[in-house]
Amino acid sequence: PTGYCSSNGTDNNYEWIDLVVFGGINNATAKETGGYGNYTSLKGTLTIGLANQPVYLSAGFASTAYDEYWRIWIDLNRDGDFDDSGELLIDGNSSSDTRLRASVTIPSSAAVGLTHMRVSMKYKAAATPCEVFQYGEVEDYMVDLVSGNGNLVFGGGLSLSRDNALELTSNP
Repeated sequence: PTGYCSSNGTDNNYEWIDLVVFGGINNATAKETGGYGNYTSLKGTLTIGLANQPVYLSAGFASTAYDEYWRIWIDLNRDGDFDDSGELLIDGNSSSDTRLRASVTIPSSAAVGLTHMRVSMKYKAAATPCEVFQYGEVEDYMVDLVSGNGNLVFGGGLSLSRDNALELTSNP
């Protein structure tokens, strides 16, 4: 899908998104001009119906750490927007430790295929998916929503099955 609304922070001189780890995306960044980072060339993979897929988000600060509010939307039905029920998957804040750790379950109603993910970090308040706000930053990514065997593969031959059994395989 294309035609997504724009969103950005207008002043990210004090705080910005510096790390997004989710679905195989591991993107450490510096502050972006205009409070927006287009990382749609990076693609993560998320398994539909698999519980507790981990998310790690971190803020960078010029000096003082601030309270930040994080939101992640994924266009689960691939209709070109983040307005549908359930597309807001992360909704939380981080304090002076600058990190947010969470987990996500992609609902079984999600459409299989490549789609858009938006990560928003706003100073002290929750952003909407199409908002231009003063302090903070927005980053966009692509994710491939897949159906499968329900196993979360970490790499190095380590996987976690749907029943939470840890397995070491010979696949590197």
